Amino acid sequence: MRAKLLTELAGTFVFLTVISISGNAGQFAPLAIGLALAAMVYMGGHISGAHYNPAVTFSLLLRGVIPPATLGLYWVAQLVAAALAFTFGYLITGHSPGIHPGAGVSPLSRCRPKSCSPRRWRSSC
Repeated sequence: MRAKLLTELAGTFVFLTVISISGNAGQFAPLAIGLALAAMVYMGGHISGAHYNPAVTFSLLLRGVIPPATLGLYWVAQLVAAALAFTFGYLITGHSPGIHPGAGVSPLSRCRPKSCSPRRWRSSC
C-alpha cells in the first residue's frame, strides 16, 4: 500500500503542478496538461491505478474495485498532493491559477447576475 500511496501523491502533485503553472501557456495549456496526465498515468498506472483525482477513486469504490479504507487513504494522498502542488505553483508564479475577475470588480458585483439590478433582486431575480 505504501508504494501505491506514494505513486498517487507524486502523480497528483506533478499533474496539478502543471495545471497550476500553465496559466501563461495560452492555447497550449490543455496540451501541457494532457501530456502531463498521460505521462503520470504511464508512470503510475501499473502501481496504483493512476487515479490522481478523488472522483475517479470514488467511482472505483462504487464499482467495488477498491474498499472504503483504500478510498480514504487515496483521498488523503491526493488532497495532500493537491495542496502541495498549488502552493508550489503559487510560489513559482506568484499568482493562483484559475479565472480571476478584472481590475475594479468587487466581490459582490461578480456574484450577481448581470441582467438584474439591485432593486429587482427580491421580486424578479
